[in-house]
Amino acid sequence: MDTGDIFAREKLLIGEEKFHEAAEKCVLIAGLGGVGGACFQSLVRAGINNFILIDGDEVEPTNINRQVIANKNTVSMRKVDAAKEMALSINPNAKVQVVDAIISKENLSELLSPEIIKSVDYIVDAIDDIAAKTELAAAAKKYGIDIISSMATGKRLDPSKLTLGDVYDVKGAFAKKLKKAYREAGINSEEVVYSTESQIADFYENPENKISSIAFVPIAAGNLMAARVFKKIIKM
Repeated sequence: MDTGDIFAREKLLIGEEKFHEAAEKCVLIAGLGGVGGACFQSLVRAGINNFILIDGDEVEPTNINRQVIANKNTVSMRKVDAAKEMALSINPNAKVQVVDAIISKENLSELLSPEIIKSVDYIVDAIDDIAAKTELAAAAKKYGIDIISSMATGKRLDPSKLTLGDVYDVKGAFAKKLKKAYREAGINSEEVVYSTESQIADFYENPENKISSIAFVPIAAGNLMAARVFKKIIKM
C-alpha cells in the first residue's frame, strides 16, 4: 500500500478488494443542495470514481450556510460545475458527468436515457419536487436500480434525530403527499433518510415561505445516505 495514497486509511478499514469494487461503481445523484452535495462529497472521498450529477440551479449566497459546494468562490456558478470542480480537487481521477437540468415528470425519460441508465449502479434522490421524486423512484423500480431518497430536512436543528427507514414509515405533510403519489405510481417501498424531529417554527415572519435551514441536518442526512450507499455497494 502506497503511504502517499489518498485512500490509504480507507483501505486499512475495508481492504483493497472492496475498495476497488466500490471504485468501479457509478452513482447518479439528483439534486446538489445541502443533502445531495454532502452525499456526493462523501462518496468522492470514499473513492467512488464514476458519477452522474443532475441539477439545474446555480449557487446562491444563501446556499453557503448549508451546502458543501457553496462558498464565496462558487457563487453564481452552475451547481453541477461547482460540484464537479470540488470532486476533481479531491480526486483528480474521478469521472463526473454533469446534466444541468431540473428534473421534472416531463423530462425525466430524456435525462435518464437508456445509455445513462445502463451505467448506473445506485441512485441518490436529493430533490424536493414530489412529482420528480415519484418519477425517479418509478424509473429505479423499472430498471431494477437501488435508490435511496431524502425527505425534508428544513426547519430542523438536531442531526441525531435522523434515521433510515421506509418511505411509508415517515410522517408529516411532505411525506403524506409523497406517499400518496407513490401509491398512485405503484411504488410499494423505498429506502429513505428522514428526521423524527418536529419542525421548528420560523423565528421571523416568512412571507415568501422560504424553507429555513442550517447545516447540521442536511449535511448529516447526506452523509447518512452516502454511508448507506457505500455499505450496500461493498456488501458490508
